[in-house]
Amino acid sequence: HARRESEHAPPKGYVQGSNDCYEQIGLIEAKLDRVVIYCAGLLHSGVIPPNAELSADPARGRLTANFFIAGA
Repeated sequence: HARRESEHAPPKGYVQGSNDCYEQIGLIEAKLDRVVIYCAGLLHSGVIPPNAELSADPARGRLTANFFIAGA
């Protein structure tokens, strides 16, 4: 029989650990001035708790940068 749409819907917000849709296979702890480099084809998510107080102010908030480097 056909499954309902809600059975396939991904969870809302940032994924925390593993669930029915995703398996967490790694974790890199946040650290000041850290850079993490990984293959862009990997599914990834920040580990940000639902109650995190994120600020839009660049002097106080979480700053990220995304770079895409292609091989020759």
